[in-house]
Amino acid sequence: MKGRHTKPTALKVLQGNPGKGPLPKNEPKPTGRAVKPEWLAPDAAAVWDQYAPIVEKMGLLTDADAETFARWCQLSAEFRRLQSKFPAAKMTRMDNLESRFGLDPSSRARLGASGIQQPESNPFQATG
Repeated sequence: MKGRHTKPTALKVLQGNPGKGPLPKNEPKPTGRAVKPEWLAPDAAAVWDQYAPIVEKMGLLTDADAETFARWCQLSAEFRRLQSKFPAAKMTRMDNLESRFGLDPSSRARLGASGIQQPESNPFQATG
């Protein structure tokens, strides 16, 4: 997805919707709680423990965001270790991939704003 990232609806609500524009109605809304992956390195797990409660409180970290957030924790821990040697290209590549798959709140807001409809029922759910 090209262009400026759409601000996540949860963030707009937290800020009082300063632009006063209509909020997206079809934005995907994952509801499960993010679980810290076991594969996180200890220093990255410490970053998760520090930031996950803050991001969860803002409504921006769900089960759909756990892998993306874990990768950010890994990069943040690596950045803390390497600082001046940390290549910006790593962040750019990850941002691009995450946006393509709707793996961050901004891209989910954009997907909803683009008119993608959410199914009202699960066609794979067993009936009976």
